[in-house]
This record gives sequence, C-alpha cells and structure tokens, in this order.
Amino acid sequence: ILISVQVVFITTHWEKYNTGILYLSWGYDASQYGLAGFYLLTYFVEYEFYKFYVFKSITFAVCFEAGFYVICITSLVMSIYNMYLSYFVDETGRQSSLYEACLPVFSSAVLFAVSIYWAKYSPSNVIDRDPRIYFWTMGTVFSNIACRLIIAQMTQTRAEPFNFLLCMYCAVAFVSLFGHIRAQTELILLRLLAIGVTLAHLHYGICLVRLFLFFLGYSVV
Repeated sequence: ILISVQVVFITTHWEKYNTGILYLSWGYDASQYGLAGFYLLTYFVEYEFYKFYVFKSITFAVCFEAGFYVICITSLVMSIYNMYLSYFVDETGRQSSLYEACLPVFSSAVLFAVSIYWAKYSPSNVIDRDPRIYFWTMGTVFSNIACRLIIAQMTQTRAEPFNFLLCMYCAVAFVSLFGHIRAQTELILLRLLAIGVTLAHLHYGICLVRLFLFFLGYSVV
C-alpha cells in the first residue's frame, strides 16, 4: 500500500516534468485522509475488526486493499494518458527523447524494486524485526527523490538520473542480502542507514531553503 501511494505521487510529478502541468488528482488527497482515518479507527477497534467477510470467502480487509489498488492504477493510467496527449496530440511535451522523458522515474523504480526484494529475501527478515525503521528509511529516500524532482520542475532543469541516498540504500541492502552477515548486524546497518539518510535529507532541505532565501534577497543567518 505504501509503495502504491508513492507510485501515484511520483507519477503525478513525472507527468508535470513532461507536460508542465501539475494534475494532482483528488484521489491522492483522498487516499491520505483515508489512510489516516483507517489507522485511527484501527487504534480504537484493533485489527481483528476487519476480519469479517464481505463475500463468501473475501474479507473486508481484502476488499479495502483491492479498492485502494484500483484507485492507484486508475490515477497511474490517467497520468500516462495525459503525457500521451501532451506528446502525440498537442505536441507540447517538454523532453526531447524517450530517455529524457523517463529519467525521473529511474530512481524511484530502483528504490521500489530493491525495497521489495530486501523485504522478501532479507536473511533476518528485517522488515518484521523493525518495520518502523524500515519504512522510515525507505520513505525518507523516496522523499529526497521526490523533492529533487519537484525542484527540477520548478527550475526547469534536467532531473537527476541517480540519487546519492538511493546509492547508500542500495549498498546497505546489497550487504544485507549477499554479505553473509549476522541478523543483529543487518538490523544495526538499517538503523545507521536510517540516521544517515535522515540527516542527509534534512541537510538538503535546509540548504535548499537557504538558497531560495538568498535568491530572493533575504539575509540568511
């Protein structure tokens, strides 16, 4: 579910990178409110509440998840359709080649693939040992990728093909999967990675704000 929300978000900004028009569908906003309400309700009623059957052998949880995926896929299809109109109908697409048009999604695609593979094949099943840190780390790397894409849109500059935080993430995942390390070592590496990417992302954000203030003529302390 987390990755599906991220796919919708990054695809929307990928669309703007190619078309110059930001079409952030109401589906994305609704999904955020829906998830917040879902988690809040779960806090009060516990997860067993969702185990009732809607159909003969299909629970409410399965229906809810399937509906969420349908909404995300619909948003993805609409973004791709809007880019098709921009390039092949209106001929207003901003990029000169297919490679340049697809450049913003490379980092996200690698992040999603590595995250799924790491979660599934982790020798110590690290996602179950500390799910909060796992999702925090993955989400922080994604946030950095998304922020850099948004800045590329704002400044009309070329999107970065690779992301430094993603390289750190992939390196730790590779060591965890193929380095024959102990379970505790993998968990320590994940937590150190979480600290590293968080500090790096904060540094990027602070420097970016200072740069904007300097550009607008405000003094920076």
